[in-house]
Amino acid sequence: MGTQKDFLVQHLKEDEAWILFKNRAGDAVGNPELQPIAIEIAKRLVGLPIAIVTVPTALKNKSLPIWRDALQQLKRPTPTNIRGMDSKVYSSLELSYEHLEGDEVKSIFLLCGMIQTNYIGIADSLFYGMGLGLFQGTITLEEAKNRIDALVDNLKASNLLLETRYNAVVRMRDVIQTVAVKVATKEHHALTLLRATVREEEWPRMDELRKITWVSLDEFDCVELPEMLVCPKLELFVYSLKTNSALEIPNTFFEGMKQFKVLDFTNMHSALVTSVPCKSSNIVVAQDLRLGEMCGGTNVVSRLDGEGFPKLKHLNVESSSEIKYILNSMDLNPSRGAFLVMETLSLNQQVNLKQACHGQFPAASFGCLRKVEVENCDELKFLFSLSVARGISRLGEIKVTNCKSMVEMVSQSWPWEEIKEDIDDVVNVPLFPELKYLTLGGLPKLRHVCNWGSSTNDHLSSSRASDPVDTHIP
Repeated sequence: MGTQKDFLVQHLKEDEAWILFKNRAGDAVGNPELQPIAIEIAKRLVGLPIAIVTVPTALKNKSLPIWRDALQQLKRPTPTNIRGMDSKVYSSLELSYEHLEGDEVKSIFLLCGMIQTNYIGIADSLFYGMGLGLFQGTITLEEAKNRIDALVDNLKASNLLLETRYNAVVRMRDVIQTVAVKVATKEHHALTLLRATVREEEWPRMDELRKITWVSLDEFDCVELPEMLVCPKLELFVYSLKTNSALEIPNTFFEGMKQFKVLDFTNMHSALVTSVPCKSSNIVVAQDLRLGEMCGGTNVVSRLDGEGFPKLKHLNVESSSEIKYILNSMDLNPSRGAFLVMETLSLNQQVNLKQACHGQFPAASFGCLRKVEVENCDELKFLFSLSVARGISRLGEIKVTNCKSMVEMVSQSWPWEEIKEDIDDVVNVPLFPELKYLTLGGLPKLRHVCNWGSSTNDHLSSSRASDPVDTHIP
């Protein structure tokens, strides 16, 4: 089942189908009381290979009443308006979904189905799951990663996801993805459009929009967005433009989204986002934000917020040619901090990025930051100024790779008048006391991590003598 290409497979003969069914269902089908039910279920799958693989896998090790209930479900007529899909395929795959154990794995399955590409990055599922608050009981990013790996393994074992040659990527068959989108539409009032061209008057009716919780617009060619998308229950918005398209997002577009949690604008290919909403109150409350191919501004926050994203937990910015700063203190309300609860910051292919954070910030800024990943930012000379670095006390992981101009991790630049009476305290303040992992690579100009006093460097090298930092420099 780990093939890289799907081929049309003819229906199996009854005896072949039963052999495959038994192999997937396990020893339970040998139970005299259960076997007649299993045989009847196998017959109702009419030799469809994908059904014969998924259904017994879903029922394996389940009790007799569950097997009886599954048979009853397969006997019921299943109305579906999916053109070209056998109703028995739909009912069998829906049955496999219903027998997934737990809301977490079901939600991840549906989210994978809404990622309308042949290959699904596990990191995308992690990002959406964290933003939507799916992983109950997880506190750290590492715990969330472990959870998503376990859920993906569960879906692979259920034959609802396929392995690929890449560890961080999985695949979903087209027929399963179609069912996943159908179920997501029914259970989450999801709106999924793939390779569609839509005019403003062609959007769903107002009463339908008010129910929607998830939106995925993939390779979307929208002639004009509505001034406001009134989706008060919307939590997830994923937008991917067609290649060479241009998009202007009205300032009020997000104002009708009162429960907004996740916004993903990264998969823009060669599309051009010419305008994004400025100071939209509902972008401000988003917990996860992914941006890509942004044009028309020099820093993210001045264009999108100005309040420092007080509720944002995860920020990912990719492939933006004009961004010079992620955050400029001059664009913030001076009485507020910035990124007060942000836990992860990921920057990739920011070809003109000069500084992640420019200027001086209130003490509470970045106080919850736990992980920083920076890749392919050729103009970036340092990661943090010393003033910012001093406030990042919970940072546990830093990864910086392929940044040709990087000279130091923490810049020694600091306004002398602010520290001349407190120089000893500045030098002796430990930087990143909770740092556990430091990965550096492709940094030909890197001279030092921090050139500000031996005490600072000592603390950066090891958070505690008994708990050294795992440093990886390929």
